[in-house]
Amino acid sequence: MITSLQDSCLTCMRPGCQLYLGIQSPCDTECLSSLFFEELNARRTEVQKMGRARGTTEWILEHEVYKQWLGRDSSLLWIHGKAGSGKSTLAAALQQRLIPQDTHEVLKADFFYSTLGGSTKKGHLWMLRSILYQLLEQQQNLYCFYKDSFRRVMERIDRTWEYNDLRDVLLRLGDQFDDSNDKYVFFLILDGLDESEDSSDSEVSRKQTFNLFSQLCHLPKKGIFKVIALSRSEYTIRQALNPKYLINMGIENKGSIEKIARYGIYRIYHHINSNADSVGGPGTYNSSSIEIEDAPDIHDLGFLKTYLLNNANGVILWVVLVISQIESHIEEVGVSSVFDLKQLLKNVPKTLTEFYQGILDRLRRKDSKEIEKSRYYFSWLLFSGWQLSVCEIREVMAMFNWDDLSKDERRLFLRYHCTQLHGNVWNQTWKQLHAFCGGFVEIIPYERSIFNTVGLRRDVDPDDTVQLIHRSARDFLTSSPDSKFLGIDSEGGIYSIGLACVNYYMELLLTVDHDPQAEDSVQTLCLYLERRPLLVFILFEFLRMLLIRHYWETTKLSLLYKRILEHIADAFQMQIPQAMWFFIHWDMFFSRYTGVDSFYEEIQNSKELRIFRSTLLAMAHVVLIDTSIIESLRKRMGQTEIRYDAGLLELTPEKGFEVATELQCPTALRFFNPPAGKHGRRRARLILTCRSERTVRHLVRSYRYKGSGLDEMDFLALAAKEGNATIVKELLTWATINYF
Repeated sequence: MITSLQDSCLTCMRPGCQLYLGIQSPCDTECLSSLFFEELNARRTEVQKMGRARGTTEWILEHEVYKQWLGRDSSLLWIHGKAGSGKSTLAAALQQRLIPQDTHEVLKADFFYSTLGGSTKKGHLWMLRSILYQLLEQQQNLYCFYKDSFRRVMERIDRTWEYNDLRDVLLRLGDQFDDSNDKYVFFLILDGLDESEDSSDSEVSRKQTFNLFSQLCHLPKKGIFKVIALSRSEYTIRQALNPKYLINMGIENKGSIEKIARYGIYRIYHHINSNADSVGGPGTYNSSSIEIEDAPDIHDLGFLKTYLLNNANGVILWVVLVISQIESHIEEVGVSSVFDLKQLLKNVPKTLTEFYQGILDRLRRKDSKEIEKSRYYFSWLLFSGWQLSVCEIREVMAMFNWDDLSKDERRLFLRYHCTQLHGNVWNQTWKQLHAFCGGFVEIIPYERSIFNTVGLRRDVDPDDTVQLIHRSARDFLTSSPDSKFLGIDSEGGIYSIGLACVNYYMELLLTVDHDPQAEDSVQTLCLYLERRPLLVFILFEFLRMLLIRHYWETTKLSLLYKRILEHIADAFQMQIPQAMWFFIHWDMFFSRYTGVDSFYEEIQNSKELRIFRSTLLAMAHVVLIDTSIIESLRKRMGQTEIRYDAGLLELTPEKGFEVATELQCPTALRFFNPPAGKHGRRRARLILTCRSERTVRHLVRSYRYKGSGLDEMDFLALAAKEGNATIVKELLTWATINYF
């Protein structure tokens, strides 16, 4: 079936073979592509962006259990603790720089499970794909252990990796090089095991998956697997992992809590004695040039440190929330004496649950319309499965009032929506969101600087991330009886997300833009996409969310499909090129979504789905000039002739990338992701001409210069030589986030 690929595989590890020489061959490149998925490193990046207080994770290097685990060959270490005790922060630190090099070649891989996202962040198959992708990307010589499973994958119609394929690769890695001196040490870090999928309809169970890693650490072969697993203290997880080495975060993080408390009290002292006005509003980022371990004790506030240490119970998040609440009180009301602070402590919640209940009590005082708005915002944060940026959440917030707009107001919606008042509109966006979601939400800055001044507030940036403060906040909102007045449920939440997307996506796509900056249809498209940041979510997640994950959960969604079909017909009838391009690429994305065929049998009896998919497929294939498809569309749309813009239909990812980069359109760039190896040098030269901060930020953080044969240091040197200070600054900032 795939003879040429199989013939290439058979030469692996033989003298003269590309893999043997350390050169990437077509077979392992295709294997990497088949394992890759868009959110492969998403959660790890989120954790890294949140940063960590220096001096709060290094304790593990000297921990006796850690050193014993490190001194063994294959072994598994389980680090467990309460919600908010700093497990993910510790995992990110271990991933970045705390694991020492071994005498053998060390390959590291990680996966951070998260319920604050879609299936790709909590599914076991996605975790295994991510681990194997990272290992093969680091060392292509390992392909000989992948090739048998990869052949099976390629022989399937959908070319999807199954659990047995992934398991077999890991087990073969454990049998590596029995008759040679070559040996690899695999360091694997798995965080948030308690956030992984664990429902009866999951393709793979927790027990099955976690047992696999326990098995890898007990193989009587030369392959060395050193696994660190982090989770809450759940008996079923411990039973599945069967760990020999254990560390309890609640006991071991007392030193970290003491440092964070001392640093927080130093900040509080600074606020009390500062006359500077706050700029950013509640929740904006605040950092200090003083390292956390260098913060001095404030003896006058020693009672506050004692209170925090005596009541933390191993939960770092609680300490951070108390400090934040005191700072907010100082900024909003003021504190004039030690007595005021002591009185304030009497009303501080003693647990995370009490904190959350206090936030709900404040939201409960709102009227019914405001509570409806809170429910709508929470639905996006809980059920969208997407890491929402500030510019995206602004679009989400604007769509809440859609039903209240007249037809004329809807037609002019985009023009009014893009009219911004003076000042930083993103600060105002954050204040509005905070007013309706309270302390359940936070902003994660796109950058983390270590050189700021104490008390300096930064403005909110459109690329900052908006999210719930913690998984425990999600659990509280979805399961606590106290939150029932909000009316949050997954079915209603998903429907409200879908309805907002249909309104935004369909109505705005039917708006014809005549941009004076555009010289042709491709430039018009890029500028068009740039003004619609929520379309990124709609293209890359909305279809998957509705058709795959939640279709059979509610019949209400069938109404959305009918609306979509109506707008598709309208867009083609009105001959709007941008809308037609988007519909075609939406279906192409859907067709590429791995796993669609495994779900199709369950939903193929839906008439709405069959009509919807056949219509989109017809549009995707109409470029092949299939007369029967064109005739079918003509009848459906009551149209005598269908015209297409050749410039858009022939638009390649490479061309879209070039035009979006030249126009400095960072949002439009997210739609165009050309293959890494093709035209890499040309792409790198184009990036070096870019000066827009937001555009450079996207290009650097999505590693768009990769594939040109350049690593970070090469590209940094070139940018410095070209005098592009914007790229140099962004590369250094990104290095700070990833390595320090």
